[in-house]
Amino acid sequence: MQGVRGEYGVAETTSTRALDLYTNPGDRHGQANSHLNLGITQRLQGAYEPATTNLTKALALFGEFGDHDGEAETRNALGELALAHPDAGDPRTHLTTALTLARDTGGLG
Repeated sequence: MQGVRGEYGVAETTSTRALDLYTNPGDRHGQANSHLNLGITQRLQGAYEPATTNLTKALALFGEFGDHDGEAETRNALGELALAHPDAGDPRTHLTTALTLARDTGGLG
């Protein structure tokens, strides 16, 4: 969530609203991005359990439709979360998987 600049409450409200809007028409990609943004915002606020839940949902959704860029971004977010919250998984695994996905999709030069 670029441009948030500490306005976590606004970011969380906006992401939650976006998730609601994307859920009604069944826009899975919009849902994945909303879960990703919610998870990042929650991690920044120290709400590690909900962040883990939302990032895990985002990863599953991106995986369903083969969005490797989304998977890489979500793995990065999970890796950052796992550094502070071990229940989110192994940070090294998340971050190296993110790097591999980014390289495979041309996300890195």
